[in-house]
Amino acid sequence: MEREGTTSPIAELCTHSEPAWFCIRSHLKHEHIAAAHLGKIEGVNVFNPQIRLVRSTRRGPVRSTESLFPNYLFARFVLESTLEKVRYTPSVK
Repeated sequence: MEREGTTSPIAELCTHSEPAWFCIRSHLKHEHIAAAHLGKIEGVNVFNPQIRLVRSTRRGPVRSTESLFPNYLFARFVLESTLEKVRYTPSVK
């Protein structure tokens, strides 16, 4: 049974209108794509920590960049006004 006038549980977590940091889940190996799309939204700051690695292969050392937290990135925004835009951003789960 649904109560009248209820909001989503996510929106109830943070009712103030000041920006806060949130952990955003992305699609597998798409953190950089989600970060690029989120960065285009006005009022959203994105932090996607990455690490540079050198791996040994048969052909020699190969340099690569990987996300420090696979499938996750961080975004700072006002929850009340920006949640729906962030939620439906490409590559965000």
